[in-house]
Amino acid sequence: LRQRSRFGIGDVYFLSMYYGHCEHIVDDVKRLSQHRIHLISGRNIDNVSVMLKLLGFNGEFGNDRLMKLKELYGWWCNKDYRRYLVAEPLGVDANNFGGTSFSPGAIVWSEQHVHLMHYPKDWDAIVTSGAMPTHVADEANDRPAYVVEARHGAMTQISINSLIPALAGRNSIVGPLAHVRMWQMHPLDSFLEAARKEWESWSQTLQEMGYDREHPPYPYTEGIVKVYLEKEHAYYRDQEALMAKRMAG
Repeated sequence: LRQRSRFGIGDVYFLSMYYGHCEHIVDDVKRLSQHRIHLISGRNIDNVSVMLKLLGFNGEFGNDRLMKLKELYGWWCNKDYRRYLVAEPLGVDANNFGGTSFSPGAIVWSEQHVHLMHYPKDWDAIVTSGAMPTHVADEANDRPAYVVEARHGAMTQISINSLIPALAGRNSIVGPLAHVRMWQMHPLDSFLEAARKEWESWSQTLQEMGYDREHPPYPYTEGIVKVYLEKEHAYYRDQEALMAKRMAG
């Protein structure tokens, strides 16, 4: 699954779909009339009183001009390790869900730039490898060169970790630290209990609004989550073994 937009992942979204409070329509608007939306497919949506037009995120071409950016090489402008330009990648690349929050990526991006400022010779490996994805401005779609999609970000991080052992080693510290901190603050049983209560609260709210479908049980159990966690741990063990092989070779 790769797409340029992100999707709703909250309990209230799924439950609203289940109870029929929310309908997900994939179409385009042809025109509007009083309290009615006319869609390209020929369908009409009646009794409309509120519309939200979500414009999304458009980058600022002024950032390209400020950095004299012609081509973004990984996160670097025109293959110059001193000019580093990162904007949070857009969209979804389901081949690799590295996380759902901004701060872990921000830590890694900051440390990468600091490392190359202190050890510029490591830049030679990045340039000669030719492994970095590149991106140029697309004025027709209002996309500056520095605004990239999730796939670009994922491939950049994979390449950096394989080319600079020091940064790969740093990531092996930051990653487990976040893992341990998560388990200390939110053990599995209490985490699932909190999630279950929130699910049931939203379900009750929707039932009180007049929807009479049977309450759906919370879909995740401790057993299911442990299976997912074991799959995740196996994946990271394989990744660590592959990284060690690359570093040794």
